[in-house]
Amino acid sequence: MKKFYLITFLFTSLIIHSQDCKYKRNEVDEFTKHKVLETKSEWLAENIAYTLIKINDAKFLSIELGSFKVFAISDGAKLMFLPDKGDPIVLLFPKYEISKTTPGAVASQYVTQSINISDEIYQRFLDEKITKVRFYTTDGYIDKPVKEKRANKFRQQLKCIE
Repeated sequence: MKKFYLITFLFTSLIIHSQDCKYKRNEVDEFTKHKVLETKSEWLAENIAYTLIKINDAKFLSIELGSFKVFAISDGAKLMFLPDKGDPIVLLFPKYEISKTTPGAVASQYVTQSINISDEIYQRFLDEKITKVRFYTTDGYIDKPVKEKRANKFRQQLKCIE
C-alpha cells in the first residue's frame, strides 16, 4: 500500500510541475553535436516578440522589436526590462541594425537580435515579474507595457531552457 501512495504522489507531482514547452527546435546539431533548444515565438508586449534559445549551457533571448516607422538599433544600445520590484534588468544589443519592412504586418518595421543572457540575468527573469520593456533606438527610446499574463508566460517559458 505504501508503494501505491508513493507512486501516486510521484505521478501527481510530475503532472503538477510539468511545463508547457513548445519547441521550434529540440535537437542535437549533426555537425557540432551541440544540444539546441529553441522555444516557439511568444508575445511579450505590443510589437515585441521573443524566442528563448539554449545551446549546450549558453542561454539566449532572441527579441523581435516592431514599430510603425523605420528605426535603427545601435551596437551596445540598451534593452531594459522593468520588474515589479527592484532595479531594471539591462541587456545590450550586440550589433547595429536598421529595421526591415514587413508588408501587411501590424508593425511594418522590425529588428530581430539574439542576446546572450548570463545565469544572473536568467535567475532575475525567473524571480521577478516584468511590467515594462524599453528599447533604445538611434532616435530615442520606445516603452511598452507588459501585461501580467504575458509576463507570467515569459517566466514559464524560461523554465523550458533550464
